[in-house]
This record gives sequence, C-alpha cells and structure tokens, in this order.
Amino acid sequence: EPDQGQIKPGSRVDIGYFSQEHEDLNPEHTLLEEILYSFDLTVEQARTYLGRMLFSEDDVFKKISSLSGGEMGRVALLKVILTGANFLLLDEPTNHLDIQSREVVEEMLSQFPGTILMVSHDRYFIDQVADKVIAVANTGLEYYWGNYSYYHEKLQEKTSFIEEEKRLIKKEKEKLRNNSEEKEQQRVQRRIRRELDEVESQIETMEDRKSELEAFLSDPDTYEDIDKSRTLTNEYQQIEADLANAYARWEELSEAVLN
Repeated sequence: EPDQGQIKPGSRVDIGYFSQEHEDLNPEHTLLEEILYSFDLTVEQARTYLGRMLFSEDDVFKKISSLSGGEMGRVALLKVILTGANFLLLDEPTNHLDIQSREVVEEMLSQFPGTILMVSHDRYFIDQVADKVIAVANTGLEYYWGNYSYYHEKLQEKTSFIEEEKRLIKKEKEKLRNNSEEKEQQRVQRRIRRELDEVESQIETMEDRKSELEAFLSDPDTYEDIDKSRTLTNEYQQIEADLANAYARWEELSEAVLN
C-alpha cells in the first residue's frame, strides 16, 4: 500500500510481484507439484520451465521446504513470470543466488517483453538488466536513462560539477574581498541573469517540442509505425526529465537573483 496518495494501474496492466519472503510457495509441495498446481500446464511443459531455471531430472521432485534460499528464489521468480503479467515488481530478485543462477535470472529478465520495476543492491545485476535508474535524492526522484554504470558516471559528473561550482564560488568570494564588493556582486548577478535567460529559452523550446510530441502521441495513426511511436515516446520521456531538471535550475537561479 502507498504511504500517501493512490495507485491507479492502467486498464491493460497486469502486475506480478516477487517477494523476498516467497510467501506464495507451499513448503509441502514438490517443485513439480507447485508449478502444476499453480498453472494449467502438462507435466512435460512444467519440467521444461523448471529446467530453464536449472531444476533437472529428479530435482523436480524435491520438496519446497528442502530448497535453499537461492533455489526458492528461482522457483518464485519462475511462478511470477508464468502468471503472464506484463508489469513485474521485483524485490531483491538475486538474493541468495549463486553465479550460475544469477546468470539464468538475468537472461530471463532481459528477454521479458513487458516492464520490470525492481529494487536491488546487486550493481552488476542492475547493469545487465536495467535500462533506466530512478535515484532517490534529497530533492526527490532523479531519472537516469541508462544502466547502473551510466547512473554512476552521471553521478560522478554531477559531483565534479558541484565541486567545481564550490571552487568557483570560493574564487568569487576571494575576488570580492580584493575588489569592490558591490561591483563584483553586480557582475555575478549579471552572469546569473544571463544564465537564467538561457534556461528560460531552453524551457520554452522544450515545452514547444513537448506540445508537438503530445500531439503526435495523441494521434492513433502514430502507433501504426511501432519504431516511430517508440522513438517519439522515448523522446517525450527524455524531454520530461530534462524539463524537470531545467525547472529546478531555473528555481535556483531565480532565488540567486532575488538574494
């Protein structure tokens, strides 16, 4: 349940949830019984799916209660995928998995055609599966359109930028001490105003493009070309993220002008 507000899934969204605790596994079932009881499959189909998760031959007759944490994780994840859900919520899916099991899970999730929202401390796993990272920052959510390595690279760039800003600010203060404080402050204000004008211009351009994209995306004919619609959708999402960053920068500059 959300801490605040409401969750409204789309009409075609079918959610599958993977829990760390694996509460939906019956400890008295064998692996084969667990799959057959939960899904309308033949024995051969069930054994094939279990085989893809590294359970072969007599392994399928093991009781759930006798499995290791990693083995339970593989079975639980298989059940989530077999539900046919197109939106998976995964809570630490690689916990307790050995390297071979993790590679199987990575491959399965990489081939999943729907959407996956996962929480994980496994950076390598995130690199192999994720194509977008949502970072929880002091100022709210920050979106990075890439895997963990991309996120980490951008984070380092941001840290370097902040350090450079601090260095420049310190240098500006030293100048203020050596020159007329009033004149220096006026110069800084002019620089801030110029940047503010540039940001406002960028925002205006992005808002115009966003309106154009909204018009395209609201036109049913757009979706007759799958590649075009996907490209436009990605561009629209990127512009939304860029606009959020531009608005935040505009607020910082506006506050600096007022102060």
